[in-house]
Amino acid sequence: MEHWLNVWLVPVILFLGCGPKRNIEPLPAWMTEDGAKNVRIDITNSLLESHNTDQALRMIALLYEEGIDTPDVKLLQGRALLQAGLTNEAEKVLLEAQRKMPRDPRPYRQLGILYADTGQLDLAITNLQSAVKINYSHPDTWNNLGYLLMARERCDEARNALEKAVSLDGADPLFRNNLAFSCVCAGDDDNALRLLRSTNSEAEARYNLGVGLETLGKTVGAKQQYQLALEADSSHAMARQAVTRLVNEDGQ
Repeated sequence: MEHWLNVWLVPVILFLGCGPKRNIEPLPAWMTEDGAKNVRIDITNSLLESHNTDQALRMIALLYEEGIDTPDVKLLQGRALLQAGLTNEAEKVLLEAQRKMPRDPRPYRQLGILYADTGQLDLAITNLQSAVKINYSHPDTWNNLGYLLMARERCDEARNALEKAVSLDGADPLFRNNLAFSCVCAGDDDNALRLLRSTNSEAEARYNLGVGLETLGKTVGAKQQYQLALEADSSHAMARQAVTRLVNEDGQ
């Protein structure tokens, strides 16, 4: 593997004879120094996407050994350390990447994930807000921002963020479901149900609306939705369990 990774270091020897002048074709991109570096960065990205964290960290170590210490490599290292659960080390590296590339949204996104994972929701929100200011057209960032704003009970802001996620990628059912929950948070149950129906069966839509209402402490409305879920599908086990639990809690 190491021999293959260093194939671009092999010198290219051109034998020029005494015949007519020839046009020399440029080297393929992957055989240039920058091309080889980009190939390794792409491989490391793929390893992280497939959660091969240890292999990704080894690739990053090889890049550093060869003197490749760019902001992109710092960002990869931060992602890998975060994936490995080394949050303190990841934060330090990601902050350094952020300082080196202040107009790139990626360090802000990764810091948003890190702070959300460690329960620092306000810092997470601040970083994700910075990320969407730099790059408006990233639906995952809007979705993550909306989800965290909901957790902070900033319902209208959450709804606005999730509407942007859906406007950028309306095909993703996760975005539509999260937008529905933000509507519940904002007290708009009718729109919430409409959105939930767009991605779920009637029974599942009613059940999820019940979950959203129960999360807000609206147990009467939640129980009603669970019962409507059972009317739509009498075999919906989770709705039945929810009704039984709420009835027992009410002592009825």
